Amino acid sequence: MKRRDFIKLSALGAAGIACSDVLEAAEPKPRRRVEAKNDRNYSVVVIGDLHYDKLPAEVYHEGYSDPSPEREANHRKEFVRNDEMWKKRMRELLRRASRLRGEDTRMTIQVGDLIQGDCGDAANHKILLDDAWCYVKGAVGGLPLVTVAGNHDLRGRDDKEVTEAYREYMSERMSEELGKPIAKTCFYYWIGKDAYIVVDFTNPDDEEIDRMFNETLHARYTFVIIHSPVIPYQHKSWANWIIHGRDNNAEARRHFRRLLAERNAIVICGHTHTTEYALWEGDGGSISQVTVNSVWKNASSASYNVISSNPDDWGAVVLMGGSDAMKDLIKEYKDGIRAFSIASSCGSYKLLVSDKGVKMEYYAGASEDVTEVFTLR
Repeated sequence: MKRRDFIKLSALGAAGIACSDVLEAAEPKPRRRVEAKNDRNYSVVVIGDLHYDKLPAEVYHEGYSDPSPEREANHRKEFVRNDEMWKKRMRELLRRASRLRGEDTRMTIQVGDLIQGDCGDAANHKILLDDAWCYVKGAVGGLPLVTVAGNHDLRGRDDKEVTEAYREYMSERMSEELGKPIAKTCFYYWIGKDAYIVVDFTNPDDEEIDRMFNETLHARYTFVIIHSPVIPYQHKSWANWIIHGRDNNAEARRHFRRLLAERNAIVICGHTHTTEYALWEGDGGSISQVTVNSVWKNASSASYNVISSNPDDWGAVVLMGGSDAMKDLIKEYKDGIRAFSIASSCGSYKLLVSDKGVKMEYYAGASEDVTEVFTLR
């Protein structure tokens, strides 16, 4: 047996996954269509960042290094955090998420950072992706599973190499799940008359995004699935972790924002490891954004720890301590904020879609009871 095969089977066994279960989950099968008889009233299970990982570091991270010793040290601290939370808490969270399924549930959406990344080469990166995919797919059962590229999914010793590995692997998986060819990390699909537009914020294909919006003009609701927020991140140093924020392409960023606002789009994102809701009005419409988090990093994350529910507080942390560029970004959006809440909490989520509107139920930690409900439309 090859070393990588042995490591993979050892990791799966330690995670409590039977090899036969993994092979069954990974075997291509005819997929249930996303559309169903009642495609006007349905639900979707939503899970946030997962950072699937395991120690010892040689399991997935053999050969990994970073030009910055400080950054590499921080990443290796994350390996330890991930291993600790995946021993029990993350599996408990996914079991809870699986029980959100009902007869009206069409699929599961995972909002990126499926894996920790930080692999030494493309082969190990694909092993990590496959182990994570099989685990999550097994947890959600027969539901179609869709994921979007997150920054960790595309991070390794050679970012270009592991990004290509991700694209190769996920192209096959997304094609199987959606029952149509998916060749890019920006793509769209339908549930009934609702458009779900999946956007890779790390490598946005602007022409493809324009094409997807043009081809879905008649949608009842437009959902944008993206790893990073669209409405800026509440962090004094990282507020620009939004599409075309870090490359300072303000024209492209505003164009994307306009596309969303004109469609009154509903954004479902992750990345921040917080549970947030924001409503922004401008550009002739509005954007509703819910940020989901499934990183159960410690015991307190399972409680609904509301930091603020006051729209006036949106952007305050950046305005108090951010750079001039970060402050300018916040000021551009601040007058349009109509609703805002933020909590340092994790859990699972259930999207409820009907002719009457759209809501997102939030279940803190592994709670059996609804913790909060966000009205998105």
